[in-house]
Amino acid sequence: MSIPEKIDLFAMAAKNSIHLEKEYQKLHSPETNGAVDRFCTMVMQTSHISINFKPTACAQFLASGRHLNIHELVELSSEHADLTHEEKIFKALPDSAEERLGFDNSFEKGEQIRYGALNMGGGGALYFDNICVVLKQSFPENKDEVAYCERDSFGYVNRSMVNLTGLSKALAAESHKGKLATIKHCKELALHPEESWPNILCSRNSYVEALFWQAPTVESIACVRIANQNDYEELVVKAATVKLDKNEAQNLARYHEIVELLAKHNITLDKV
Repeated sequence: MSIPEKIDLFAMAAKNSIHLEKEYQKLHSPETNGAVDRFCTMVMQTSHISINFKPTACAQFLASGRHLNIHELVELSSEHADLTHEEKIFKALPDSAEERLGFDNSFEKGEQIRYGALNMGGGGALYFDNICVVLKQSFPENKDEVAYCERDSFGYVNRSMVNLTGLSKALAAESHKGKLATIKHCKELALHPEESWPNILCSRNSYVEALFWQAPTVESIACVRIANQNDYEELVVKAATVKLDKNEAQNLARYHEIVELLAKHNITLDKV
């Protein structure tokens, strides 16, 4: 049996540009009152890629200086050294390994793919956790090696099978990320003031996913946002008067570690 040819994800995204242009033109009407073009321009001019981390994973990224995806993390760990790479992924992602491997194995250099979200402000895709690392607009350096998906790409995976037909219509290259986001959210724009549009683009459970090869480093970071930073600050006050329980103490220690690492790298910490 022949091995299926792997697909160029970024070429697939670029190929969808004509379809996106046609769909975008359909959005213009007197009712939109220019909101379609304003939102598209806002996305193109102000959006960044962001990645939401658990505190431990964020601290590891800041300490090592380089982002590791799941494929790199399992190989770096000394645990389960006797297992195959696929078995290690199943150990690390017991609830989603089949989908992750199914998606990544379908594309060229799939094990290099990293995932983030388009972000114009706010705490990012909080579904994944509360620490949002916002990358500079210059990232990635090669804009031909980034694709955007109108929702989480896992939505196009059934067990290990990727719905390539559906996915191919949901992708955009860098040049068309604004049109992709506008097509997704056009019905919401007139219902919300422009200052809330960043929350429409990226919220807890709704976001435009970014897929890219380049590994972010600490030099790639524009800022870090912690959605519940007040909770950590309350722990600081509490620790001055009473003994914290084990979980609180661990959370506070991790917060202090992140703050120190951000200061070391001269990275801004923003409240959201």
